[in-house]
Amino acid sequence: MARVSNPLHPYRSDHEPTRPAAVRHTRRREIEQVGRLWTRHRLTILSGHPGVGKSALLHAGVVPSLEEVGGLLLPVGRVTHHVAFPMAALPPQNRFVFPLLASWAPGESPAQLSGSSIQQFLKRRLRYDRFGEPSRTHLCVDPAEVLFQEFPERETQRLRFLEDLFETLCGQPHLRLLLVLRTAMLDEARAFARRLEAEKVPTGLFSLGPLQADLFDRSDWCGPLAEELQTVRTPDGRKAHVPGIDPGLFSLLCARLGPELFQDPAALASKVDHVLGEHVEQTLSAVAVDHRLPLPDLEAWFRNAFIDPGPRTREKASFSPEVLRALEDKWLIRARIGPEDMDYELRHPRLREAVRSSSIRQVPIRRPDAAELLREAAATFWSGNLRLSRDQAKGAAQTCAPQDLEVTAQIECLLGDLTYSEGMFTEAAEHYKAAARTFEVLQNTDLVGHLLSALGRLSLRTDPAAALPELLAAATRLPHDLHVLTALGQALWQAGQAQTALTVLNEVLSEDGNNLEALRVRGELHADLGEAESALQDLDRIDRGASSSALSAWILANAMRARGKPRTAPSPESEELNEVVGAADRDNGPVLLRVARVRELSGDHPDAAKLAGRALRAKNPPIPPQLLLKAEKLKNRTST
Repeated sequence: MARVSNPLHPYRSDHEPTRPAAVRHTRRREIEQVGRLWTRHRLTILSGHPGVGKSALLHAGVVPSLEEVGGLLLPVGRVTHHVAFPMAALPPQNRFVFPLLASWAPGESPAQLSGSSIQQFLKRRLRYDRFGEPSRTHLCVDPAEVLFQEFPERETQRLRFLEDLFETLCGQPHLRLLLVLRTAMLDEARAFARRLEAEKVPTGLFSLGPLQADLFDRSDWCGPLAEELQTVRTPDGRKAHVPGIDPGLFSLLCARLGPELFQDPAALASKVDHVLGEHVEQTLSAVAVDHRLPLPDLEAWFRNAFIDPGPRTREKASFSPEVLRALEDKWLIRARIGPEDMDYELRHPRLREAVRSSSIRQVPIRRPDAAELLREAAATFWSGNLRLSRDQAKGAAQTCAPQDLEVTAQIECLLGDLTYSEGMFTEAAEHYKAAARTFEVLQNTDLVGHLLSALGRLSLRTDPAAALPELLAAATRLPHDLHVLTALGQALWQAGQAQTALTVLNEVLSEDGNNLEALRVRGELHADLGEAESALQDLDRIDRGASSSALSAWILANAMRARGKPRTAPSPESEELNEVVGAADRDNGPVLLRVARVRELSGDHPDAAKLAGRALRAKNPPIPPQLLLKAEKLKNRTST
């Protein structure tokens, strides 16, 4: 195997990917092994600690080698927030499926992927070989650990995603999926693989370890530096040898020291300790600021847990899992999986040597550029830490160059998504407007159209009169976008133009008869108009559990259809109706009015009158003009 010399030294900076030529030399055996597993197994898991070089191996070696194999190779997929597409422009999406499909199909508008499952997406991309058999399709997710990490606020979505993925891999034998994840989540990924194996689906596993020392030439500065990183000195002067070379820390040392080591090779040990000590200081300072922790408390815990652990100081859980993951991401600690549970340990014993005798100071934090900060903010937002994501997005805005208009617009779009997710619709609209103005300068007509659609959907909640011109402008820019047209139909209904609204929705469904949002909106309109059978034809085809609006319309349609029929038992929808009343406390006029109408049909006139009064006062959204008279009659009706 070829040795690495200076022209191919692998590392340029502590955060950039490794140079492809160097990766291909230092990881040739691993590239061949992972590529072989990927092509032969329907599921392959590539695991390793953060910074070990999994992504570099994939991008610089494995993917290029597969491009020569044939078949379909999709771009490397990611499950993270889409920074250049407003959340409010679409109905709620599965937060695992939607971003993954958007990364697998970067040339498509995210709106075209809305509502698709993994199975549907891949079936649309099915290719056949000259014998009429499905061509092999290679897929990858990097990083994939979020697929196996519990998220309480979206656990149902995650489990649905995994079930969709499981059924897809079982039902499409031509697929070859590679999941790249950190060691900490390996047990959960293996459990998923065992489910597939029980269905006779072949799976493979590869764990990426450290670099081998014999790859580096001692005549070049890389060789002595690699050897020094493997050397650990105890306080009494003894030396120990660490097998293998940590790629992450080695990249850090190469970036900070490099060929200057030839100028003073005798000082190599002290320089290595100095760089590693700075790295610990910088990382702890950044984590303390990001997570709003006192640096002395974080330092004391870090020292007690990892530098000088005593018999009772292995308390790794005294800080949140987010803090532990941040320290793991920054190459200070790593997961250690035991027979019963997982723990964390110091990433490399040389870090202990570097900081044992020095104190940690709060230092100016070296942040990445605006584009990288934006990517971090998007990933943090997806993980659920809105406060840290907002801080990162604002930091990106402060460091963004005035001439970098695209990043500026994406930052505004992300800030709009952040405030939208918190229910701060007025603030979200201001950020979306700022993003639209900048994208207009960049002549990105599609994104301007989607931002106008987002603004229109926001207005539908509180000011339907303002929604109509915004959605008409969006439809002018995106005349064939079915999500824009569906929202336009809803705005027309809210503005009192019932027949025009139904015409637009019928056109959408003639183009795509399975458009779930259009089915929901049209079904609700039919229910509000008293057309029970037409309403149920649409609403019976959708999942009503996630929408109090759809559920209330479905219950109303059933109640209208059952009118006049004798009842010997409580309505089967009565329990669901109680749930809708609770959901309707959020000031939703149409939902409250539907519940009032159901109460009236069941003979509960006082409750119907009370709910109708609440519906008339509701503002999020208000009752459409064509239903005001019905609501007034219900409100004024007394018990008989």
